[in-house]
Amino acid sequence: MQDRAWTPSKLGILQKLKPILALEDRGKDVELGDGTSFLFFESPETLSERQQSVFKFLVFQASRIGSMAAEELPQIVEWSLPKLKDLLIFACEQQGIQLTEDAWAWIDAEEDHELLRFLLSCSGIKNNEQSFWKLRKALFENRALGLMLS
Repeated sequence: MQDRAWTPSKLGILQKLKPILALEDRGKDVELGDGTSFLFFESPETLSERQQSVFKFLVFQASRIGSMAAEELPQIVEWSLPKLKDLLIFACEQQGIQLTEDAWAWIDAEEDHELLRFLLSCSGIKNNEQSFWKLRKALFENRALGLMLS
């Protein structure tokens, strides 16, 4: 049977490993680079510096897509609320974005044009990295996050 007690020597080893494992930094910044922390988003006030940086880049990408669409499709696309929602559903289907019923419920009830256009732009970003998918899913699942970024 293995001894699992925390002896002074084991605690000493743990102390030496802390900087290597960055255990102290995890409390300061919960995002470790794989995007998982975004799935547990609570409020804009809880975003770490690393999370804020990642979201700023997402906003930059989405604004580029949104401005290109507005320039290239101004007369072709009707930007009414029902049409925006239809386009968003279509874009999510095309990109393989699967959302919960709660996410679709708040999106369906949403009346903020800018937020819906932002979500549409985000749905058009083609990036297959797992961390990006988690980030985008968090955005679609959490209205407060979308409002903060749009």
